[in-house]
Amino acid sequence: MMKMVQEKRSGDFYSRAVRRIGWLTLLFGLLAAAIVTIRAGRRTGEGVAAGTCLAWLSYHWLDRATEALLPKSRTSGEFENPPVSQRVYLQLIGRYLLIALAAYVIVFRFNLPALSVLGGLLALGAGAMAEGLYEIFTGWE
Repeated sequence: MMKMVQEKRSGDFYSRAVRRIGWLTLLFGLLAAAIVTIRAGRRTGEGVAAGTCLAWLSYHWLDRATEALLPKSRTSGEFENPPVSQRVYLQLIGRYLLIALAAYVIVFRFNLPALSVLGGLLALGAGAMAEGLYEIFTGWE
């Protein structure tokens, strides 16, 4: 129990949770794409897979931007505003632009169903919920 408490205080616990959310997103999304392919057809399954990849990429960019901001907030004083690179802001805003552009291209250029792409984007929520359940059942406090 003491090891778990020490582990939770370290950043290692949180970095492993972030990694788990990433691969759980891909796992659930691609599993859903396989099931949808069997039940509703190849094009619909491709839409779910494309949405899943977009969700994972967006999450990865969000994680990188957050990691870039964390050291600045830890070292800054209470009233200081540390400088943040424009690359971080570009990643935070660019991920929404990327999703919008990619979804547009996927739906209108490749003629994949828009609802299946949207369903794939929801894989991130499934991965985050699964991580939350994992933390509850493993004794996270």
